[in-house]
Amino acid sequence: MNVSGLLAWMMVVSVMTPLCSETYFDQCYQQAKKDCDNISSVRRELDQINSDLLELLTRRTAYVQRAGDLKSLTTKVANDCHRVQEQREQIVQISLELGLPVEVATATFETIVEQSTRYQQAYIDSLYQSQEINSHLGSTKAFSSFFYSRN
Repeated sequence: MNVSGLLAWMMVVSVMTPLCSETYFDQCYQQAKKDCDNISSVRRELDQINSDLLELLTRRTAYVQRAGDLKSLTTKVANDCHRVQEQREQIVQISLELGLPVEVATATFETIVEQSTRYQQAYIDSLYQSQEINSHLGSTKAFSSFFYSRN
């Protein structure tokens, strides 16, 4: 499904979603209204959520790097267009279920996926480069030991 098809599908699903059902977003908003009666308390909560998000992003990036280890053995390419498309569709579906504005979720995850792919490709390239250097050093050491053992 291309991006315009995905957006059309999102519009249809969002129109079909009943407005009367309470979503997770609605529950969170009600909780925020109870917990925060001034901007300082809202900011404290946002700071904590940001910290939580950074911990999750760290964990996610560790798995991105591990995927890079595995990809470096075969494709040497980080970007998997099919996987990215599957993720987009999942993000839209989960966002709708949670009541999260789809445009917030998709823009956020597109940035995460784009940056993760760049990070992973740089990591794969560094592994490949390291292998080339080690291979070169290995042959240089073999030559050196052969050369010096003869003299």
